[in-house]
Amino acid sequence: MKPWTTSQCLIAALVSLLYLAACNLSSAPTQTTLPQVAVPADPPILEAQLQAAVPQCEAAFSSSETPGPSSGPIFTLLNREYDGKQWDRYRLPLIESPAASEVHAFVCIRESRLQTAARSDDISAFALTWDVRLIQWPEGVVLRSITIPGEAPDLSQSGPGSVYGSAPTTELYGWLRSTLGDGTILAKGEFLDGAVGEIAISPAGNVLASANSDGTVRLWDLATGQLGYELEGEVSEMPTLAYSPAGKYLVVGGAEQSVRIIDVTAGLIIKTLENTNHVASITISPDGKLMALGGSDSGLIRIWDMAESQVANSLSRHKQRVNDVTFSADGKLLASGSADKSAIIWNAETGQTVLTLQGHTGEVTGVAFSPDGKTLVTASLDGTVKVWNAATGHLIRSLGRHPAGVLAAAISPDGKTLASAGGEGDNTIRFWDLATGQAAGGFTGHTQGVTGLAYTPDGKTLISASRDGIVKLWSLATKP
Repeated sequence: MKPWTTSQCLIAALVSLLYLAACNLSSAPTQTTLPQVAVPADPPILEAQLQAAVPQCEAAFSSSETPGPSSGPIFTLLNREYDGKQWDRYRLPLIESPAASEVHAFVCIRESRLQTAARSDDISAFALTWDVRLIQWPEGVVLRSITIPGEAPDLSQSGPGSVYGSAPTTELYGWLRSTLGDGTILAKGEFLDGAVGEIAISPAGNVLASANSDGTVRLWDLATGQLGYELEGEVSEMPTLAYSPAGKYLVVGGAEQSVRIIDVTAGLIIKTLENTNHVASITISPDGKLMALGGSDSGLIRIWDMAESQVANSLSRHKQRVNDVTFSADGKLLASGSADKSAIIWNAETGQTVLTLQGHTGEVTGVAFSPDGKTLVTASLDGTVKVWNAATGHLIRSLGRHPAGVLAAAISPDGKTLASAGGEGDNTIRFWDLATGQAAGGFTGHTQGVTGLAYTPDGKTLISASRDGIVKLWSLATKP
């Protein structure tokens, strides 16, 4: 992490004092504004494609559409002829390709401007419009087209030169996601190796946090795909992370015997909590009062009182590493899954064991409560996902379609669909009807094991992380 300036240190000290006085992690979710960092340089591997695509872009605007299926990732070219510029690379980080071999389509955007008004000082104001073509690569067939107007210019802007309204980037993302079905974040950074493990979406649904095998945590603006914050070198191995209920704080742990609480708006570590064992999993209760830490070097779970910044309880029934922990929606129950092949449901307040769930023949990699708290799902390296009655411990059904094990599972916000993530060599995402256990389609696209799954709060998008270093955004409107 970069050294702090004096002002940053003073701010961090002040925020820490306020945090000690009252750790309010439970207010309503709010949209997070991320601090800005430099965007990685364009990968040179796409240069040959860019040159080959230019004549296809030129021809596309006089060609008719031949609708057909396609998928991401893509690359994009933009033309501003009114400004004397020709076709240039345009960054769409959520959907663009990290490798030439992965490209299935590309986008050509012809930008035009329309003078809408003038400021009182006679400075011209323009609105932008994008004429867009989605083209199959490398055949050059025009698959789809759309014209998208941008926003009106803000005449209150000061300064010399013409005033422009914002380009319709967000609208283009929406159209491409619904058309292509998936998006891509280059979560491994500047095109370097680095598996992505856990991911977490802010409660407001506008920011994604990704944890990399090199110990780096990155925050991404989901509206633009831009990297907003990078915590580098604080954790030596694959971090684990969780958002506070309001989304203002991100808690990060890992191989070190501590966790760090980050104010994601300020981009500052405001507090470090010392733990007595390494941290393999983190969850925060819905009211923000409790935090559970699963141990990576033992079966110990520590429950922290967030207001007092101290351990309130220690749970020690597991015999090996605790891979995942999660609270029920009402905060009354805590579930844990372990390398000892068992899952346990605990009373979150007292720490007493409610149920011990056994039946997996491989370690339990993930646990997830249904939104109503009546069902618990467990994922395992034995290749199955098991569905349990959370009140009685009765095994409702066992689902198995992943020959390389299941690394993660997630339940949709409406409680109807279960998603499961396949391990190395399988690399698939499968969907199941939670009520019936029937298979409900799936996605392929990752080249290595899928390590993390998370639904956006509106349930319209599933986000997946993989050991291939890529995070993908899947539009559920196009789910096979």
